[in-house]
Amino acid sequence: MARVVLAPCFVLHGRPFRESSRILELLTRDHGRIGVVARGARRGGRGGQPFQPFRPLLVSWAGRGELPTVSGVEAAGAPFIFRGPRIAGALYLNELILRLLHRGDPHPAIYDAYGEALARLAAPATTEAVFRVYEKRLLEALGYGLILTHEANSDTAIVVDGDYRYHLDHGPVRDPGTGMADEPQVSGQTLLALQREELTTDRELREAKRLMRFVVNAHLEGRPLETRLLFRTMG
Repeated sequence: MARVVLAPCFVLHGRPFRESSRILELLTRDHGRIGVVARGARRGGRGGQPFQPFRPLLVSWAGRGELPTVSGVEAAGAPFIFRGPRIAGALYLNELILRLLHRGDPHPAIYDAYGEALARLAAPATTEAVFRVYEKRLLEALGYGLILTHEANSDTAIVVDGDYRYHLDHGPVRDPGTGMADEPQVSGQTLLALQREELTTDRELREAKRLMRFVVNAHLEGRPLETRLLFRTMG
């Protein structure tokens, strides 16, 4: 029987299971995304309240198969609190992991990027840059990293005042101005700012959002994200 003791994790999603239990999707630092059964969690007593989303936890579990059983849980910090549109933003972070990361595929970099994104999203002066940096880091960890410092299929460096089109399978190419509408247009300034993870101007934020949506959508293979609909209703 596999047994794990006090693994750092966050709850990504939960759903009812039988009369009083829940099936939880956890993001763990050392075991990747896993599913577990939390018995009695719906009764609100032992094991109920600690399974808050957006709260760092230490969870123990044991069992064979895809759904081992939780044997213990401890809080590892205070929960991150979100209100209004930031709730949709936090749920978006969760949904991307649930859609793109398979169970049992450890990626400590994703765990770290997720925790940092929650902390930045909870800060008063948050901008949309937090989502772009998180998307960039998530794709990098999964092996889909963007090319942001040089042109596709060459060593030619990206220049700040250059205009580019981003080809999904190749990277940025100089925009010839012939209307290749399928690929997003993005400035060299934005590509380099995204590489530095320092998106600050309205143009950088606008172009980076268009670029990352194009890339993320391709990896979602046409499956819509529910949290994008939530953003619209709360915007």
